Amino acid sequence: GHSVMFYGIELPPLIAENKALAKQIEGWHVLFGKVGYWLIGLHAVAGIVHHYVIRDNTALRMIPGKRASL
Repeated sequence: GHSVMFYGIELPPLIAENKALAKQIEGWHVLFGKVGYWLIGLHAVAGIVHHYVIRDNTALRMIPGKRASL
């Protein structure tokens, strides 16, 4: 129900104000944000496990300019 500024251009509202739809979209937004944070954390933990527990060269292979031997 509100206009939006986009790079200095005022865009008109695309749909009429709908509080029920806004609440549903907010719920999805929060859910996807939490899932995203969990995936980032899981990815970091997997990198630490590979480096310190499994002791393979996965982390070294991702560093640009370094050659990790197998």
